[in-house]
Amino acid sequence: MKRLAILCFAIIVQLSAQATHIRCGYISLKKVSGLTYTVKLTVYTNTGSPVRFEGGTLGFGDGITHTTPRVENTILPIYPSVGIVEYSIDHTFPKNGEYTVSYLERSLTGGIINISNSIITPFYMQLKTNLIAEEDSSTPVFLTHPILKSTTSQSYSFSNAAYEAMGGYLRYDIGLVYQGRQILAGGLRIPKSLEVNYYTGTVTWDNKLDSDIVYAGEYLFALKIYQFNASDQLINIIQRTFQIILEDRVGGIQILNPVQNGNGKIFVESGKSKTVKVIMETDATEKTWILSNHPAVSNNLVFSQYDSVVNSKQAKVASVTLTSSSEIIRNEPYVITLRAKSGPDSNPDYKDISFLFFTKDIDLPPRPNPFPDLDPIVTAVEKTLASSRMAYPNPFQDYLCLTESSEGNNHEISIYNQFGQHVLTTNEATINTTSLPSGIYFLTSDTFVTKLIKQ
Repeated sequence: MKRLAILCFAIIVQLSAQATHIRCGYISLKKVSGLTYTVKLTVYTNTGSPVRFEGGTLGFGDGITHTTPRVENTILPIYPSVGIVEYSIDHTFPKNGEYTVSYLERSLTGGIINISNSIITPFYMQLKTNLIAEEDSSTPVFLTHPILKSTTSQSYSFSNAAYEAMGGYLRYDIGLVYQGRQILAGGLRIPKSLEVNYYTGTVTWDNKLDSDIVYAGEYLFALKIYQFNASDQLINIIQRTFQIILEDRVGGIQILNPVQNGNGKIFVESGKSKTVKVIMETDATEKTWILSNHPAVSNNLVFSQYDSVVNSKQAKVASVTLTSSSEIIRNEPYVITLRAKSGPDSNPDYKDISFLFFTKDIDLPPRPNPFPDLDPIVTAVEKTLASSRMAYPNPFQDYLCLTESSEGNNHEISIYNQFGQHVLTTNEATINTTSLPSGIYFLTSDTFVTKLIKQ
């Protein structure tokens, strides 16, 4: 009997290890015609696992599901242990309206530090979209892969920037990692200092401020990308999970940024040019810069790099000359990302910096406070975001109030702390929070999530 128990345990461990492989991913849409779209799944995998992408459930949000076939990994050049799988299928949605497209597969890769038992946690991602036959709700294109390696000895900076090709714009916010629809990943922990730039999508994380939960290993986080069309109507909310791999070693990258504006604003008047130089300091012998940008401005950029000595250290300087012209002038700026890479190709470190290339000398609207979670998605015939779900004040102390649109739905509201632990549930319009300690919280219902801070 004892041998049988040991054998069963060994089999369970082996099956668990083989049933884990997905690191992160996202869903995208590309319009074909009318209400027919190409739905594309992009996932990043653990190449050390024998499990392959297959057998997941793709839901189109209209009652129809599809089981994914087997698709082999393609090794990502930046990391041999990371593979990428891209799977596409055309689908015709039945009518104009809002849909939640989702994908659920067996489990995440094992050993994710900020999620309990990730090896047995299902992998889940979703996209909320508003489709109208006469309009185009194709999703944006991301400039970089959602996975990056760094060290525990340095702060982290990682671009999740994307470009919108239909004249609209994007905004970014920290999201949550789920293991099913509105089911948080077990034991989810989000560092206090993890932030994203509202305009550029650059995620920063100061490891030193979160020393209680930061050590070498793999972390999984999520972003919500809000896509608006040229008429300021919200058409998509993309959930993009991303992975940070930290190694416990000395090293890293220091970036000296000459642009002092907090959002990296660079205005260039039409017909004129401006050159920006950014310095990478690192002890690594091998180092280089990689440029990513909106393709509409590719002919307006001149990029070069060269070696230099800064503060008695070897450095690599990136030089980007921006030229504005009448063909690219618009209200919304163009995102430009510079990625610093140091070390050998077999084990490189990366760090990103992003700029906003303005062709008009205007200021973007400030980030709302609290940031509205625009769920359910506003339909194209609506001209306002008044149905946004919000809670206030934020930061809060002894109480929280819900907006009328939130109260009117009379849904239960749940609050989770930064570790993913449930702390209370209520359907009251005013929530007593005196018992909650200071920190980061997430207020959720069946249709929205809002990040809050208690002082």
